Amino acid sequence: MCAHKGLSLMTCTFIHEADPDFAVKAKVEPLSVPKPYERFKVMERRLNYRCKGMLEVHHIPNTHIYFSRHVGFLHRTVGDYLQTLAIQKMLKNFKNDSFNAELSTVQVTARPN
Repeated sequence: MCAHKGLSLMTCTFIHEADPDFAVKAKVEPLSVPKPYERFKVMERRLNYRCKGMLEVHHIPNTHIYFSRHVGFLHRTVGDYLQTLAIQKMLKNFKNDSFNAELSTVQVTARPN
């Protein structure tokens, strides 16, 4: 991760892959130049559709393409609201036990040599 808060948009595209071990199994090679932009475009649309504007993509200038976009809250107050006890209780009712966000994040950001 870099100093910016939130996940990179590229990491989000890998988490969204159907195979949870996608990043670990993937062949190690650079993506062709248009490929990251295609992945970004698709993921930005998904975020906009699913999050209704609560999350947005921040463009980080002068960084490598893979880290040039990060996902963050529209405003700090959105994160604060989601951290309230009442909302945390409500969100636990919708929790999908088959998806582990922490594990998925590690799977796409850590790769054995």
